[in-house]
Amino acid sequence: MGTGHVTRIRGTAGGGASPTGNELRGFVPLAEELHFGRAADRLGVAQSSLSETIRRLEGKLDAVLFERTSRRVEPSAAGRRLLPMAREALAAMSAMQELDVRPAEAARTSPSPLRIGIEVPGVNELTGPLLQALRRRHPATPIAVHEFSCAHGFFDHDLDVAIVRTPVIDERLEVHPLASQDRAFILPAGHPAADADRLSVLDLQDEPFVALDERAPVARAYWLALERWGGELPRVGARAFTATEIQVGVQHLGAVAIGLSAPRDQGAMTVVEAADLSPNTVALAVRADDGRPIVEDVVRLAGDLVPRLAHLAPELTPLEALEPA
Repeated sequence: MGTGHVTRIRGTAGGGASPTGNELRGFVPLAEELHFGRAADRLGVAQSSLSETIRRLEGKLDAVLFERTSRRVEPSAAGRRLLPMAREALAAMSAMQELDVRPAEAARTSPSPLRIGIEVPGVNELTGPLLQALRRRHPATPIAVHEFSCAHGFFDHDLDVAIVRTPVIDERLEVHPLASQDRAFILPAGHPAADADRLSVLDLQDEPFVALDERAPVARAYWLALERWGGELPRVGARAFTATEIQVGVQHLGAVAIGLSAPRDQGAMTVVEAADLSPNTVALAVRADDGRPIVEDVVRLAGDLVPRLAHLAPELTPLEALEPA
């Protein structure tokens, strides 16, 4: 390879699939070291293995993450945008694993784990404090955390409690609202409507939208705001089932997504306030027939903690009463 010749490291298959923890753990050291040898040493793997990991990640994201010459490795614009998101994702994975790590001997004698589901993004910045407070309150109970994409995953994962964002239509579940957060439109950076103060569904009726998987019809309808389309279906420009896949649909496929209010500038994406969408409600879902004290305590703890720590998540508006919906 001659000096100054740029080789673009890019995958060829799997575009749109979700990155794994191992792929992100390979990406972050390379983005920090900017040297395959040092990054591979840091990970304790062969350079060829690290190269394959990066190719696989780029293939999933359908994006070039690094540009490599004979002298250096430099992150691309996509790589620079991915780095903070990858660090955040790895930190979340580590926190979840820490909650469920226990010696084998203790596992044989400890009570059954409390299985908690989190529909992304949970209670935003309050998710961590809620889990930590629960662990302090019940130190002898193992806590297993499962991330899922929409409320129908409650029974798929055999959960005890779930922090949900999608409306729950299931008589087997009791739902306790916690807070509300405005919904918003997520546009690709540079979209003609990205500078608008507010947008309505009608302003974007000719745009392609990100649609959730058909296997979750309630979530799909809610996050497409189908009630605002007058019986028509929006044009689907990307299909997704995870938060990462939604980002791929917006950033790389040019589709519009309906999401949650957030700082306007999201790097490759822009968040614009929705003028005609009802706020999203974040709630706790529990089994209607589950009267265990620990489950009831989770509900009480969340109802106390969310208003008290609301200053940590100003985009959330706590709801006064924690009553079943």
